[in-house]
Amino acid sequence: TFYGNFDGNGVTIYNIYTKSGYAYGGLFPLVKPQSAGELTIKNVNVSASYFGGYHNAGALIGLADAPDTSTKLFIENIIVKNSYVYDNNDTNPATQRTAGVVVGNLSHNASVLNNIFASGNEISAQGILGGLFGNTSAYASASTVSNAISIGTAVEPASVSGTVSDKVANV
Repeated sequence: TFYGNFDGNGVTIYNIYTKSGYAYGGLFPLVKPQSAGELTIKNVNVSASYFGGYHNAGALIGLADAPDTSTKLFIENIIVKNSYVYDNNDTNPATQRTAGVVVGNLSHNASVLNNIFASGNEISAQGILGGLFGNTSAYASASTVSNAISIGTAVEPASVSGTVSDKVANV
């Protein structure tokens, strides 16, 4: 679980291969800000990489979660290119399975996502998938997404949520 802040300083992280045997897959498999705090992930480029997780998978974050509504999550200046993201849970159809190019599941209230670019990626899920986010929960309704685009994302059969789920209020 990642609780801190991360500034990638614009460096490109490439050729990462993770086939998680755990619930979440991504550069940051599980992100969870501390109570009444903020967490920022910014200035990160991910390229030519492979991320998998049992329940939620994203190239940057598998699951963005929060302990309560007083926490804030900032994701800004992110580029994901030519990567493959998949939810590899074909053994337990009763669980939620999501994959998104940037975030597998955004279950965090009051998230701010700004300057997000995704291009040439492929995603696959047994459940829900999307071009930027695989799924968002009802808790993400106060989130804001601006200057975000996903171009040329190829998807394998699943329930497609589009670029951003309908539960994010400010797009």
